[in-house]
Amino acid sequence: QNRENSLKNIKFALLGLGDSSYTTFFDNPTAIDKAMILAGAKRVGTVGKADASGDQLAIIAKWIDDIWPLLKQVISEKPPCEDDLANAQSITQEICNSFAADFEDSDSSRNGQISSFIYIAAAIVLCIIAIILKRK
Repeated sequence: QNRENSLKNIKFALLGLGDSSYTTFFDNPTAIDKAMILAGAKRVGTVGKADASGDQLAIIAKWIDDIWPLLKQVISEKPPCEDDLANAQSITQEICNSFAADFEDSDSSRNGQISSFIYIAAAIVLCIIAIILKRK
């Protein structure tokens, strides 16, 4: 299914948390970033890459310091219309399905838990952006 521009007018920031001692380090944030961009969303700033095997708190603090001025610019712009936000909400599930087809699994398998986390993380990102934009 073609999702190009399904998240048009939606902006997002992304901070990935993980541990580089695992072979899958940063796979989920990379997949989320690619899916959001493919769907037409525009990333604000760089993707934060906080590694638990390093100084994760310092990396998070730097990412926050770097993203803050960019978010300030975003909230000064015209917010997306209600239809764009509603569309973003419904397409979030489809985006998650595109890279984690089992995310709807209700069992307690590891894959189901990871997929649920991805879905929740994507929804939280969209909610934060919507809240910031609506406060304007």
